[in-house]
Amino acid sequence: MSISDHQYNWGCEYKDYTEFMFKIPMVHVSVRTWEQKKSVLLNMINNSKMEKSNREVVQSDYHTQNNNPLYNIQISKLFQEEINVFCSQLGFSEYRIVMSWFETSSRGDYHGIHTHGLVGYSAVCFIDYDSSEHTATQFVSPFNNLLTGEALHYNPQVSEGSLIFFPASILHYTEPNKSTKDRKVLSFNINVK
Repeated sequence: MSISDHQYNWGCEYKDYTEFMFKIPMVHVSVRTWEQKKSVLLNMINNSKMEKSNREVVQSDYHTQNNNPLYNIQISKLFQEEINVFCSQLGFSEYRIVMSWFETSSRGDYHGIHTHGLVGYSAVCFIDYDSSEHTATQFVSPFNNLLTGEALHYNPQVSEGSLIFFPASILHYTEPNKSTKDRKVLSFNINVK
């Protein structure tokens, strides 16, 4: 068979398919022994220095606690089982929490659109969260709708005791809290291998 015959025969084998070029994993884990862990988290919030910075419209201990290694170790121990589930889901063998902080949104408070850096993963644990009155963290796709050019938003279905993991580079934000109930979350950044 000549080269041209071979190319002709190969060209007749149609292989039509659809494939998704890019996928962005978000892992949802239900926190084990939630009531016990919630009590520990609320105690940590009560003992932390919550404040509003000039850039934020929420109360946070981000500027006072995020580089505290003992804080990160405490969060890592508290959520060891849940982080192991996350690592198992995505095939990671090692992890290390590098920053952790609490955030409280009172009525009217929100957190503007932002990322947590270019590498690694971030997590949000919903501590005081009423799904009938609060909204979850909102995510913005790194690419727009292919037909309209509009930004794509993702609203995960979460409840109190949900812990979600997402790539740190994904834009996200919170909508203004319309409830008289405070919305309290824990956030942390995690390096994985």
